[in-house]
Amino acid sequence: MQGSTDRFPEPAFEGTAEEMLHLAKHELLKLREKQSEYFLRAAKAVETLKAKLPDGDRFKIATWLQKEVGFSASEAKSYVKFDAELSANSRLLQGKRVSPDAIRALIASDPKTRSECLVRIGRDDQVDVRVIEKVRQSNRRAGADVATQRRNLFQTAAVRVGFAVKDSLEAGAQCLLALMDELTNDPVLKEADRRAQAHPTDTEQLLRAKEALASKATEVVRDFETLFGSTFPDRRNTAGILARGEMGASVVNAWHALKDLEAGDFVPFDVYETNRRPTSHRSCVQFVAGSRATASRIVQIAAYPEQMPYRPTFIDIDAGVGGSALGLEASGFDAVALLAENFHVRNALKSNRSRWKLHELTREGFADTLSGALSSVRKNFGKIDIDVVTGGLPWHYHRNPERAATAFENAITAVDRIRPRAFFFEGAPADVGCQRIARPFQDMGYDVKWQSIDADRYGVAQAKTYKILVGARDEILKDLVVPVVDPPIRKSFVDAIGDLVGEHYRDDAAGSANRDRFDKAVSNWRTVCGDRRAGVFENPDRTRDVADWLNFLKIDIRGYTNRSPTLKELEDIDGFRLSTAMLKRIQGFPDDWNVEDGSSTNSWEVAGAVSPIVAKVMGIAILEAMTGVEFEHRALFQRRLLARIPATVIDDEGVEWKEYQCPDQALVSTLRKHSIRFVGDEP
Repeated sequence: MQGSTDRFPEPAFEGTAEEMLHLAKHELLKLREKQSEYFLRAAKAVETLKAKLPDGDRFKIATWLQKEVGFSASEAKSYVKFDAELSANSRLLQGKRVSPDAIRALIASDPKTRSECLVRIGRDDQVDVRVIEKVRQSNRRAGADVATQRRNLFQTAAVRVGFAVKDSLEAGAQCLLALMDELTNDPVLKEADRRAQAHPTDTEQLLRAKEALASKATEVVRDFETLFGSTFPDRRNTAGILARGEMGASVVNAWHALKDLEAGDFVPFDVYETNRRPTSHRSCVQFVAGSRATASRIVQIAAYPEQMPYRPTFIDIDAGVGGSALGLEASGFDAVALLAENFHVRNALKSNRSRWKLHELTREGFADTLSGALSSVRKNFGKIDIDVVTGGLPWHYHRNPERAATAFENAITAVDRIRPRAFFFEGAPADVGCQRIARPFQDMGYDVKWQSIDADRYGVAQAKTYKILVGARDEILKDLVVPVVDPPIRKSFVDAIGDLVGEHYRDDAAGSANRDRFDKAVSNWRTVCGDRRAGVFENPDRTRDVADWLNFLKIDIRGYTNRSPTLKELEDIDGFRLSTAMLKRIQGFPDDWNVEDGSSTNSWEVAGAVSPIVAKVMGIAILEAMTGVEFEHRALFQRRLLARIPATVIDDEGVEWKEYQCPDQALVSTLRKHSIRFVGDEP
């Protein structure tokens, strides 16, 4: 007994109850980390043993582990199935204190579930056995449902005309994809494509590539029409296509894509692997080949929660150029009040959304400004509970430390006065874990946690990890999970602003004599950038990574401009400055979202804004937590933030405005179609 006591000394927990709990937490977390470490070390030992044993002896390892080492059957199976992917993430699993039970669940899960859970673990989400099983079930429902529909569709058609036609169709589609890969991977053709975008004429290389695709497409069209017929709605008949449902719409889109390929009526980007649009030519051919379950824009819902009693609402207490507001609107929320300090910014916001209620933000009298905004909300909307409070400009955006501190205090005041169901604000990395930041909200009764969001996973051309402070009441936070898009939707720096850098191609004033030099300078810039994404424009401590921007992207990040680079600037070793239009693209703002009022470009506000795509991520996470609905995240983040065609809107004073709306109120109408509707909202 004495030996046992010496081996396991009694922990020294002394002090008040709060102090003892703190000490116990620290001790138990260390022990939990040791559990993970020992599990992973054992798994690594078994993995090494498997690699060194002769092939004929490998299958006996599980039995040997049970008989000679004393492992249970489930333990032995877990160690044997521990593979290279999890081995490469051993440091992550141990560092994040993932329990052995959760690691076993990851080992037993499918690749998609495992990949998604590793992303969640990497951003500090709580991932246990229950969460892993929930992700697995969700993926299984979403994947099996659509994949089964596609399989049944093709098999039913094949019964009528013969399975040989189906097999020939899928094989032909695979050949088309191989030809697309040749076009995508050939540097000569890619350079020809880039030139063709600047000078809209097909080069000889592109014509040959198109001829090869057209020839194979003719064969595929023949088999396709044998299976599914040759009479389909016109592409512009969106309602008629969507009325056919997920699979019917996919068949229509695939037929149109194949006919385009047969006629040579496409541009190379339509077949590039980087083009992830569900209705792109490549996606449609993948659908025909069987490597993609759908070629439709219809969003799949995997759960059917109760209807909401109202449209969810938000207030933006420091709107900036509207990044957070646009992202929340795109995720189904209505703006009831926006506060903005800059007169030029308010003018720009008014031009985008004439019916948004804008209020002048005064730093010294924030409480009075907020009271006025809330009075306006009650007057315009009646008594209303606010779902979300946020800020389009993070408090560390303000360069003066006193103003940054005031912005933080304003966030506390706003949450205290409004009492929303949830809130989120961007913080600086140094703020994470700082009790001075979280405690004021906790004292109000909110559950609070930090979320890490890698913006470049969702199509933002910037390698920035947002640190988001999110809080909620009514136990919403326990169900809040930031959407995972895996594999990520990547967009490079060149993808985002390449055409803006080359705008002088289309400017006759540049002079034809300089076009070759300009062409070479832009080509050199693209080569230097490669597939990199932009860095952060400014660090929270006000410093800028000037050398990195110049060396890797040929950008002078010390300031901004309002035009595209000249030939001289492109050839200058000091790089060129980003324009406001480029900043918008990098941040994920649509081109049609106005950030200028004619007298000011508001470039600093654009650079400092919360990305609208990141705000959409948070909006969807909060909406899912509030409603219980589960969205197909990839489809949501591949949608445009704004419609292509402006709509006529009449403001409260009877004045007509042309505004680019969120497309078809995408998320709201999707909810409405799936029995989640907002009372008072007409179908």
